[in-house]
Amino acid sequence: MKFSSVIFLVLLLAQLAVSKKDDIKVFDKSHEGKQILDSIYLKNTVQGDTLNVQSVNAILNNFEQQLSNEKKEINAHLTISKENCKNDINDLKKVFHDLVTRALTTGRHLKEAEGRDKRRKTFLTRAEDELSIYKRFWGYVNENEKALEAFYMKATGNVKMCKYMLSSIDSLVAHFEGSSLIELPGTYKSNLAQITEEFESTYDNFGGMRAIISNVLQIASKSSAMKKDSVRQGIQSLIRHIQDRLFDMENQLEQEHAHQSGLFESLHSLFHDAVEKAQNTVTDLKIHSSNAQLNIAILNAATKNAENIADRAKSIVEQRSNECREDVKAYSNAEKQDVKLLSAIGFLRDILVDGWESFAKTMSEGRN
Repeated sequence: MKFSSVIFLVLLLAQLAVSKKDDIKVFDKSHEGKQILDSIYLKNTVQGDTLNVQSVNAILNNFEQQLSNEKKEINAHLTISKENCKNDINDLKKVFHDLVTRALTTGRHLKEAEGRDKRRKTFLTRAEDELSIYKRFWGYVNENEKALEAFYMKATGNVKMCKYMLSSIDSLVAHFEGSSLIELPGTYKSNLAQITEEFESTYDNFGGMRAIISNVLQIASKSSAMKKDSVRQGIQSLIRHIQDRLFDMENQLEQEHAHQSGLFESLHSLFHDAVEKAQNTVTDLKIHSSNAQLNIAILNAATKNAENIADRAKSIVEQRSNECREDVKAYSNAEKQDVKLLSAIGFLRDILVDGWESFAKTMSEGRN
């Protein structure tokens, strides 16, 4: 039984080899082809003499039906796979497009934020320069105010000193009224010399009266002149006139001082407000600049993250596209294999139908 089965397959394969080389390769190299031959061999082994063309044909029909069903199933799966691939790739491309748009948007926001921060830094530099200028000019105002205050104190002090000096001269001159003076007393000379020294130590012009006062002191120091009542009276009259002028000068200095003090007070208020506003501007710009740096850092990280995600999405699209191509290739190869097997089965059926009598006779001789 085993001998005849082997003979049967040898004759069958020999016939296939003679009829068409491609068909024998299909049977020899494919799992399904070998399965068909094994099934025929097993059928021959089991049935022995009862094996006939109908039995073998039934085997071939069964495999043919299986291959046809498999081919349909492959086509169905291929259709579904193509549809799924199409939908997946479209969805992935949309996601990729959205991610690229997001990356570009965050990148644009980053550029805008960097531009705003650059302008803000320019404004900050200008504001700091402006603040420095205000502070410098305010310093000038303080220095000038102090200098003017010192001037008024000195000028007022000189006027008061001069008034005191003139009062002292007037008192000395009045002391000798009605007396016949032969020689000026020593106390008079020493007091007058002290007054003259104090006068000479001042550099105030006294409203143009310095020369007049100096002349009065010179006359008062001369004994010959002071012996005359008319001279003494003239000196006293001149002293009172100068004192009136000095009183007016003192009032004028006080008025000017008050006016200048008001002006400096206004300047202080003006520069105080200017410095405060400039300082607030600098502080606000620094705060905003600090916040802007944080925002830029966040946007920079978000942009890089979005770009990385977009790159990964692109890789996923490419990977899915490759998978789809491989699926199509695999299904196509399987379909081609099934087509080849169906074709080979057709040739095998033709060989068996046409040469069955020869096979049967050979098998019968082999058994005898």
